[in-house]
Amino acid sequence: MSQEADNLLLATLSAGMVGIGDRSGAEDKENLLHAVRSDGVIIKPDTPLLPIDAMYTAGSRRPMIAAAHTDHGALRTGYVFSYGRGFEAVSVAFTPAQVGVPPDVYVYDARSRTARRLAASDAFTFGLAPNATAYFVVAPVSRAGIALLGDEGKFVPDGRKRVAALADEPDRLTATVMFAPQEQSPCGGSATPRNDPRSQRRPAPRMKSLLTSEPAVLKFRCRRARSRCTRAPARTPCVKRSFPCTAGEPTMKRSGWRSCAPTSIRRKRRARCAAGI
Repeated sequence: MSQEADNLLLATLSAGMVGIGDRSGAEDKENLLHAVRSDGVIIKPDTPLLPIDAMYTAGSRRPMIAAAHTDHGALRTGYVFSYGRGFEAVSVAFTPAQVGVPPDVYVYDARSRTARRLAASDAFTFGLAPNATAYFVVAPVSRAGIALLGDEGKFVPDGRKRVAALADEPDRLTATVMFAPQEQSPCGGSATPRNDPRSQRRPAPRMKSLLTSEPAVLKFRCRRARSRCTRAPARTPCVKRSFPCTAGEPTMKRSGWRSCAPTSIRRKRRARCAAGI
């Protein structure tokens, strides 16, 4: 049934078909749109959800941890689902390496909408109540220091039917994002350094797409020194399909683009945009 969010999540993570048994007119549209785009295309991982290797020796009463993933070249995003198999609250842990994501990562808790940066060998620990479930997105940190979490409104935020490609460069991460016609959706990323205390637990930044019938390209650039993200160089025209990422700082939306630059610079950029420079 589409009202059963966990069952719908597991069907999506199976990397196969997603079927529901609701009677006509009784479907839960909000839950269904976590699994599909507005045109009905399923956003799913490259691989089906499988128990991690440690589960085969953990014993039958330990909580289950299973993972799937999506690959974008050298960048792999993992999706981790866990559920309890006992009658007591327990503490559960996994490392990014165990779920197949070897570099530094951000582990995003899809339920609490918080993120934490970890090295591949660091353990991520969380509590699990009896009969409870947990779901995490493990996003790799690119060479530019940016982790793309993807579409926060989807079960598989980085799936190929949403994020078609990622180009990892030393100073930027470029994502090609697929939208259905007239679709609008929030995306998020993070660029906080690992030793920054803000990287431990905080909501991920957000960006909104444009209404478009074609694939849109979102460009992210991070300055390593100050760990702040900016838009393209000053002389680059302000185009409505180019958005910068944010580094956890409040941003303001102006003329279809976002900037974390000082107010005086924003005014100058808006003037250039209006003049077509």
